[in-house]
Amino acid sequence: MKFLDLVQILQMTIKALMMYTDVHPRSQQALGSLTEGLNAWLSEKPALHIAASNGKLFVDSAPLEAQNLHTAALAKQLSERQIAGFIIQRGVEQDELLEMLNILILKPSKLEQLGGAAKIMADKKLRHISLGQIQYKEVREGDNDGAGDQEGQTAPALDAKAAQANQPDPTPLFQDIAKMLEHWKEGLESTLQYSALLDGLVPSLGDLSADLAFLAPVARDLEWGNSFPTAPQLESLRQALHSLPGRELWSVMAGIPSLPADPAGLGMAFQALAPEMVSQATSQLLDADTSWSELKQPLVDLLAKSPQQQAILSYLNAQMGGGGLAQGQVQELVRQVDWNQQTLDEKVRRALMEETLWELNSDQRLELLRNLLDLEQFDSFLQILERILDELTSDLVVRREEATHDLAGVAEWLRHPGLPLEIQGPLIQGLTAHFGWEPVLAVHRNTAKALEHVFTCLVAHEEFGQVRELMEEIEGLCSFIDDKQEWRGLAMAKLRAYLSAEDMMAFTMNYLHGIDPEKVLTEAIPYFEFLGEPAARYLVKVLGDEPDRRRRGRLLDIIRVMGPIALPAVIEGLASPAWYFVRNTLNLLADMGDAGMVKHVAACLTHGDGRVRASAVRALWKLGGPAASAPLVAALPTSDPETQLEILFGLGQIQAPAAVPGIAELAKQSGTSLKVRLKAVEALGQIASPTANPTLLELLRRKGRIFTSAEPTELRVAAARAMLATASPQADLAVRQVVADEPRNHDRDALQRILDLHKARA
Repeated sequence: MKFLDLVQILQMTIKALMMYTDVHPRSQQALGSLTEGLNAWLSEKPALHIAASNGKLFVDSAPLEAQNLHTAALAKQLSERQIAGFIIQRGVEQDELLEMLNILILKPSKLEQLGGAAKIMADKKLRHISLGQIQYKEVREGDNDGAGDQEGQTAPALDAKAAQANQPDPTPLFQDIAKMLEHWKEGLESTLQYSALLDGLVPSLGDLSADLAFLAPVARDLEWGNSFPTAPQLESLRQALHSLPGRELWSVMAGIPSLPADPAGLGMAFQALAPEMVSQATSQLLDADTSWSELKQPLVDLLAKSPQQQAILSYLNAQMGGGGLAQGQVQELVRQVDWNQQTLDEKVRRALMEETLWELNSDQRLELLRNLLDLEQFDSFLQILERILDELTSDLVVRREEATHDLAGVAEWLRHPGLPLEIQGPLIQGLTAHFGWEPVLAVHRNTAKALEHVFTCLVAHEEFGQVRELMEEIEGLCSFIDDKQEWRGLAMAKLRAYLSAEDMMAFTMNYLHGIDPEKVLTEAIPYFEFLGEPAARYLVKVLGDEPDRRRRGRLLDIIRVMGPIALPAVIEGLASPAWYFVRNTLNLLADMGDAGMVKHVAACLTHGDGRVRASAVRALWKLGGPAASAPLVAALPTSDPETQLEILFGLGQIQAPAAVPGIAELAKQSGTSLKVRLKAVEALGQIASPTANPTLLELLRRKGRIFTSAEPTELRVAAARAMLATASPQADLAVRQVVADEPRNHDRDALQRILDLHKARA
């Protein structure tokens, strides 16, 4: 978004607020657009400084070249209300912008009555908006020493009163420069290039870098030119810099590259004082308990950008023992700076020398290896890698720790950008062997971390067979050593758990659904069985969320094959809110479980979905056999007809005599549907228990010969068939007697056919 567009949105928002209340939808919409636009603008910088002078707008201390009606209106609004400008910081919120715009809407007289913009802003305590403190004046040709300002250009002046009088400030030069730097400190949140401080956090030294570009007009006002500064100017700057605390002084030194080229004398002065000031800032930071590990890399980065590199090192060396650096730390800096200046070929040559490789820090070694990898200089890469691998067997714990740290970094590259096979082999072999014997936990952790990267690469590349082989090799090595280190066993368990983590299992799902059935059997299933219950738990979870029927079928097949390993996870699936998932789980249990699952399955007989209840019935009689009769009979009277049919079918399959009373009672209920009663009689015939014969005979008999009441023909025929199924002579005689007493009608013929068929089979 262009700044002119941003100003246009701002003016449209002001108009909306003047026409409507601030809660009106149009006002809220306009405020939302302004907030979004500003935060988009601030995504690339921590703050935006808008100021006005003589009818012109300034953006971040620079005059806005393109002007239009909207910019003119904003400049007028600021000038009429005597507002130097606003500093808007990243993260500004809509209600803060509303408060700022309300000030611009107030008439100047009303604003004055309320105490002015500064008082209102102070009362509001806005977190991300503050008033700019820089006043502007017009500098024309001849007003300075020819530092380069052209007619009509403007420049920020620090002291408003002095600027208005157009006279040099009479205070001593040191105080002028001190005030210049004090102004920098006051505007710290809007001029430093880091966002952490704006969020109330303490930034790292690497993020502390002041933007010193705004000092150009201030320096020109103080009559600095393009030549080397005078001795009083240099001394005044030295005293002013000495007055800064350590972190502020550091940020100024880190910000030297941002100094303006004009006036050139300003940059010359800072460069001349840089060795002394960097040394002072370093000493103050170390005295303030900043650790060497936090300070070292920012110091190296600062040295790399400074033309005064050697002079800074000399100053640092001179301060050894006096609150500054220790001798070893200065030597470390010298080595690192020297290393950074070498060509890649020279770095390789030196790295392969006896101890030079280990005089480098880990970051330097990894940077060298990565450069070689990116340039495909694999021979040199492998030579250095082998030197690092050799140290895995060193007697020095610290050397093994350094080596494993490096190898963990190299292992990260296995997946991206990738390592050639001739490098992968030695790396994985070295890490595997070391995992099995390393006796120090702190060192072992690095190796375990490196192996996690190895496994990530293998899984991502669908090398599941290699994953199994590698894990089995690691476990075999640890078992062979048998050093009774409990943490080593925990590390192996952690590696296995890592393979079953969701992000790793996601790779296996993509693979599983993209291969043919043969590979499912030969590769996928053995891998899931190798991973065990955690993998089964993930498969069951995915099954519950999988909408594709074909994919669900494949998941069901794999879980079935895993058998007892998957049972705990499958049982948990019975509590799912998704009916189809519970149904699939019941079907799985019917194939995988045993009688011990009856209690879990029986709880689903009252599920709200009939399809689930039907699956629960089938799973019960398949799993429990006769032991399932009790929960099935208990559910029979209160179940819906469809579920009753499923239960009766199941009871008939398991042929449990204990179920006869419950079934017989249902068969006698004339209010029950004929379909259910027929199924009940059929189940009694399948059970074939003589205890059912009285009930069956009652259903078979007519209640009279002339004015009769009898059960439906289908039910009487079914009862006769069921009685004959008991193979009881008494039952056989009773059926024959009923047929003999039956009048000649349709029922007698149907019953006679049953008797004839029974006789033929006998």
